[in-house]
Amino acid sequence: MRMALARHLGLAIAATAILFGGTASATGFELAPASDAELGEISWQGAIISPDVSYDTLDLDGAGASLLEDPEGFRAGGEIGYDWQRGNFVLGVVGNATYAWIEGDGRGAGTGRFTSDMNYMGTLRGRLGAAFGRVMVYGTGGWAFGELEIADQIAGVSDSTFLSGWAAGGGLEYVWNSSITLRGEYIHLDYGTETYSSLPAGLQDVSAGSDLLGIGLVTRY
Repeated sequence: MRMALARHLGLAIAATAILFGGTASATGFELAPASDAELGEISWQGAIISPDVSYDTLDLDGAGASLLEDPEGFRAGGEIGYDWQRGNFVLGVVGNATYAWIEGDGRGAGTGRFTSDMNYMGTLRGRLGAAFGRVMVYGTGGWAFGELEIADQIAGVSDSTFLSGWAAGGGLEYVWNSSITLRGEYIHLDYGTETYSSLPAGLQDVSAGSDLLGIGLVTRY
């Protein structure tokens, strides 16, 4: 788990450096931590943007899952949103979309025959949080979407199905300085069950889900 979290943070730092490193002096973007005195009064209201880069596993279930290995791999994209603050309460909306290289081979009787690939994924969610100085805890939930492709390599056929389900989770943010907050977040994604004609009769139903746990950097404007 520690290695997975460290990988999430390392990827987020690298992506943030690429996005902002060349324009830090022009935008006032800072990476160094700030003291309470330097921050002054903290406001959580405003636009947010964050790189969304991680290594994840897609959990497959249903009859067809007996022929498929759970796909795993990288995804990369971004997240944008906006928060409104009223007293200690923070209400926001956030959306993210990532291109995915989350791939799996067959298993059991499907070894060497079937493959599964998550081509893209994302969410559109609401957030409700409570702020206590430099810390905000929040819950989040909404729509999850993606595209899962299953292929029969021997027959040369494949299905690409749009997935639509739900997302729910929560997290914590800590104000690092006037430019960024540190975030730890858990989100469960449930894409429901779809039918794939590229699988044998009686084994065509596949459900998909994922548990995303990571830490990263959020910039606020």
